[in-house]
Amino acid sequence: MGMQDAIVEEGREYSDDLALEIAERYSLDLEMFQEDRRSPLAQKAFKADQHLAAEMKVESPSTAVIYNISVSDYGLLLDDVTDQTLYNICEDQGLLNQPLINQGKPNLRVL
Repeated sequence: MGMQDAIVEEGREYSDDLALEIAERYSLDLEMFQEDRRSPLAQKAFKADQHLAAEMKVESPSTAVIYNISVSDYGLLLDDVTDQTLYNICEDQGLLNQPLINQGKPNLRVL
């Protein structure tokens, strides 16, 4: 969300420096961040997300696709998504204040 705000709201250009600035702002482990962001796994996941976004005809940065990765054939496309919208969805699904271990709850992913 920080990167999206910087690019869309502030009109900044994507760069490695911007990525590191945002990672630092959110107190990420910078060494691990730098290692992971260029990994083959991260690249594969990014390309898969791009493919899914193109397939679902996502055209706006405020669009989100939410799907249960346990049943990945079905997704929900939402336009003009806000933080509050995502919070409400997670709250409605009982995902807030739950351990990260899937206990029969939907295994949601947001693109």
